Amino acid sequence: MLACTPRNLPPAQYFIDRHEKRGQIFALPVDLLPGEDVRGAAMQAAARNGFPATSFVIDLSAARSFRRLSCLHEGAAAEDLDRLVGVLGLRTDVEHVKNLLSDERNNSRDWSRLGELKVRRSQIVSHRRVAPRSLKLAERQKRIWALRPFSFDLETGERLLDHCPVCGRQLGWARSYGVSFCDKCHDDTNTLRGAVDLRAFEQEIVEFRDVEAIGLFRSQIEPDATSTSRRLHSDFSAIGRGELFHLAVSVGAALGKRSRLKPLDVEDIEKAGRALLEWPSGFDDLLDQIQAEDPHGRGMHPLHKLQNDPTLSRQTRALLKRRVDFNLRSGAISRLSKQGDQSVANFNSGHFVGRTVLAGMLAKHEVEMGQIALSLLRSSAQCRKLSADLGLPFPWLLDLVAAGLLPELSGMLANIVPSIQNPPIALIDSICKLPSTRPDEHTISVSSALFTMTDISGAQCAAVLRDICTGALPAYVDQTSALPVWQRLRCRIDDVLTSVDKCATAAALGTHALFTKNDVAMALGKNPRIARELIVQNFLPATVTAKDVTVFRRDWMFTTEIVDRIRLEGTAAPGAVRRSLLSSPVVRQTLPSATLWSRAGVTEFLSGSGLVDLKAIRGRTT
Repeated sequence: MLACTPRNLPPAQYFIDRHEKRGQIFALPVDLLPGEDVRGAAMQAAARNGFPATSFVIDLSAARSFRRLSCLHEGAAAEDLDRLVGVLGLRTDVEHVKNLLSDERNNSRDWSRLGELKVRRSQIVSHRRVAPRSLKLAERQKRIWALRPFSFDLETGERLLDHCPVCGRQLGWARSYGVSFCDKCHDDTNTLRGAVDLRAFEQEIVEFRDVEAIGLFRSQIEPDATSTSRRLHSDFSAIGRGELFHLAVSVGAALGKRSRLKPLDVEDIEKAGRALLEWPSGFDDLLDQIQAEDPHGRGMHPLHKLQNDPTLSRQTRALLKRRVDFNLRSGAISRLSKQGDQSVANFNSGHFVGRTVLAGMLAKHEVEMGQIALSLLRSSAQCRKLSADLGLPFPWLLDLVAAGLLPELSGMLANIVPSIQNPPIALIDSICKLPSTRPDEHTISVSSALFTMTDISGAQCAAVLRDICTGALPAYVDQTSALPVWQRLRCRIDDVLTSVDKCATAAALGTHALFTKNDVAMALGKNPRIARELIVQNFLPATVTAKDVTVFRRDWMFTTEIVDRIRLEGTAAPGAVRRSLLSSPVVRQTLPSATLWSRAGVTEFLSGSGLVDLKAIRGRTT
């Protein structure tokens, strides 16, 4: 106990409260020392007052959130902890007891507190562990010994003892002869005394090779401890100490390829601490080391999988994902630059692969820049949202990046997508500044015009969108539509004809890029149901590329495309042409959700009817 000198005497109210509760509390109080496990203080109180069975502590405190001392944790119900503090006689005017009773607690079954640190309940062991050398210095049960990831004392490096060296049984909390004694072995001559003094069984000292890295862990658990003073990277400013501790433990467990429910090796702990101290370069070095140790790429290392670990917060997973993507990208660029394949312009492969497969292919020298670019795009939540908001297929985003229209993706695809020498333009911001309008007979959807007059591609979309952003093509946003941005843009018919003519021959990136059904739907301006029907009816192959979509459109037209074509040519009333087509011999195929018309038949029908001069058809290769 603290020496009761005049300077540190408890306030008068402390004695008044104890007097009023006499008979319901221990007669001899104890102190909760800084860094001490509250369970250890309860053991000390029970032994000091002559009650070896610690269940008496629970009975006096009438706790409902814990029925055994082994189940007691600092995240227990506030009223139970408050009564326990009274039973033990702890002084509530000292800072660490105030923290114990603070309102900042978790009502979650997954999380608890250890001092000021928020930790997962699974990381706290239910049995007792001690460091004999530390007990010689101060007879207290350190709360840091309860952390499952560490099999040694972070301060002294001594291995923790979790079983009695004499009887061999696991140390527990059911009986108490003081924290320095085995709770199973009692003195035959005095049942209130323990027979095995654990302080006599000193354990080996673990050698720390990176004291500063070990200090990172200790500083999260005991902020006031003398440990690393290095300022951590600003990336960690948005996550708390508990989350940072959980991240460090997760990295160490991943490096050792073991469960977080098992103690970690000292070497893995030091590597994890160093990676976070020198973030982001330290973590990048770990990823490089893993790649070097697994040159054959037999799948993703547990360290890569942390970016999808549901026990980590969303912010932490985002940090890890950025580093993994950066490592994958930089490794690919380094690898492919040696092969002379410098950018996605050389994209010949049609297959999108996930990052797990991509990492393996990279290690085996079997990957191209196009695969890397598409894998990074499809793996990014930001890019998935951007594709959905714009209404453009993923492969077409590569063309928009190359045109400088998506500067927010330039970092992700740096040195992968060749940049056209144009000033960057924030596409979304520019579109938000466009005036609104309602559809009328003088305007047409930009997507419909481009779809009707060209073999539409990402490069053509990028060219038209750049004209819109720079003001070369006056455009408006349809305020009555809830469709994606690309389908809501409208222009006057005369203006859009000039712009589309100019971009009709633009060369696209990733012509052989693999399209998903959603990509196909967005490229056709239809819903995914129609894309599925086209594949089921064999109008498109099961594995669709951008080139397959182009080939399909050279053979077939949708009814809406015919109507838009007549509107653009301005040679007849679209309604009249549609009625004439229905009664004509032009070949058509009816899908459950759409009607397809033979492009050659429609062209011949319109030309033969004198409605359209075949030579006036713009930008279409038949």
